[in-house]
Amino acid sequence: LEPDKSIKLENLKLINQLIDEDVNITYATARSLITAKQVIGDINFKLPVIVQNGTFILSPKGDMILGNYLGDSILDTVKDYDISPIVYSQIGKKTYFSYIKDNMSAGVKAFVDDHLDDPRNHPVNTYEDLYEGDILLIDDYGKLKPLYDLFKEDYYAVFDQEMYSHDWWLEVMSPDASKANAIKYLKQKLQCDEVVVFGDGKNDIEMLKRQTIAVL
Repeated sequence: LEPDKSIKLENLKLINQLIDEDVNITYATARSLITAKQVIGDINFKLPVIVQNGTFILSPKGDMILGNYLGDSILDTVKDYDISPIVYSQIGKKTYFSYIKDNMSAGVKAFVDDHLDDPRNHPVNTYEDLYEGDILLIDDYGKLKPLYDLFKEDYYAVFDQEMYSHDWWLEVMSPDASKANAIKYLKQKLQCDEVVVFGDGKNDIEMLKRQTIAVL
């Protein structure tokens, strides 16, 4: 992506040309399907897509193919650290992100302000109102690092400085959820002999290590 999160027109045309020629192309993203569509624009993907860091594999129209849910809730632990989370949930074809509207860190508020018109936006009043699902924490490095150390052995945890806002993000997902695992599933399902991948984020490292051809 360009710095403004767009795709160059010549790249968009080339990708569509390759898809029309039956080259198997799809994407793996930390974004939800809704926010990914805002970026991919008029690319006519035909294959299943990998969203939310591999938590879900969906059809391009949003039908569920595979879901790796977090399972047991970690919200009580997060609450003990006085951190207000964003919780992603997939219910049917609909995705929600819920958060406690009267208890937001500066990073969470900036995220919410940037998504005011997002149909997934679901403010709640208490921890008990939050949906079960993947956890996103946006806060200071010093507050998030202890939680990362706590969760990284038992869950798929990505702790990094967000590329565009430069806020520190900690995402906690099912141990089965990763771009690498989702790509492995699609590779078998589509009976591909090799996979070419490229990426530039910390959540791409495992994917780049495990695939046949990796482009940095």
